[in-house]
Amino acid sequence: WSGDSEYGPGCWVSSIGVWPGNRFFVDSSDIFCAGHSKFLVRELAAYTCDIPEFHQEARDAAGVAARCFCNVLFGPPGTKENLRMEGIELRKVVVKSKRSIETEPNQLFTKMIRKCHLVYVEKETPAHVYQFVMEHTPFRYEFSVWNERKEPARVVFRVFLAPFRYKNENDLDCRRNDFIELDRFVEEIGGGEEKTVTRESKDSSVLLPPGVTVEEILAGDKGDGAPCGCGWPRNLLIPRGTRHGMRTQLYVLLTDWNEDAACPELTQLKASVSYCGKQGSKYPDKRPMGFPFDRPLPWKTLDDMILGVKNSSVTDVTITRMIGYNECALL
Repeated sequence: WSGDSEYGPGCWVSSIGVWPGNRFFVDSSDIFCAGHSKFLVRELAAYTCDIPEFHQEARDAAGVAARCFCNVLFGPPGTKENLRMEGIELRKVVVKSKRSIETEPNQLFTKMIRKCHLVYVEKETPAHVYQFVMEHTPFRYEFSVWNERKEPARVVFRVFLAPFRYKNENDLDCRRNDFIELDRFVEEIGGGEEKTVTRESKDSSVLLPPGVTVEEILAGDKGDGAPCGCGWPRNLLIPRGTRHGMRTQLYVLLTDWNEDAACPELTQLKASVSYCGKQGSKYPDKRPMGFPFDRPLPWKTLDDMILGVKNSSVTDVTITRMIGYNECALL
């Protein structure tokens, strides 16, 4: 790394993999950020070093990750006080799949399906093109939250998913890298109120906004404008699972949005804001991306963490891959 390179101060790019255990921390204001093996190092370098030859959009996109993840490498480990929200208790989390037949709670389903697209080879001669994709059955979350405060609380729900681990594999310092963010949203809980908050999977803050289809354009409906193109594919929100059911764990943490909001007037996190930020404004969350799993935590296991933070909860969820008629065609 170089503290004063030809591209400006603080130009430093390397892979975190060279430090065993991912425990490398530097307390230095001279170093702005670093490339991580999970990101495009070239784009991070373009932003942090401000090299003009790189495309501006690449630098802007990498900048969101750079600003939020520089604390991952150089900040201190997480603290218990940083996670707790006094007066708020997350009592129960349930996930319900919206299948045509009734199923037990905390069971999700995926399936390979065949989609048909219209491709216009000539002006008015459509050709049918078939594509096999994975889809999940829509589902919703139900969170039971108790606010023992006298005043209302604006709470941000942080929802993560990780594969199930047995006790001999449950070391949190290693396991925290397993968690993927499924959703992040804000809800107000009245003072002295126990409220059941519901959230649909299609409204996730990590998903790519739905685009306009060819059929809609031909019908004269151009929508609200083309999405930015940033976000997680809508059909890949959850893993594929297995035929016999893959065991996972859904972790939810509630924190105070009054303290976390970079833009106090923002009351909701819509579209793909968790991964992409919001165009024309600051990244809406003061917490770093991946919080609270962005750095080592002061608990040995996830169960210990739940006991120490009552505004969090973990629920076992099974993801089953259903066998569809057309699945063999894809394989």
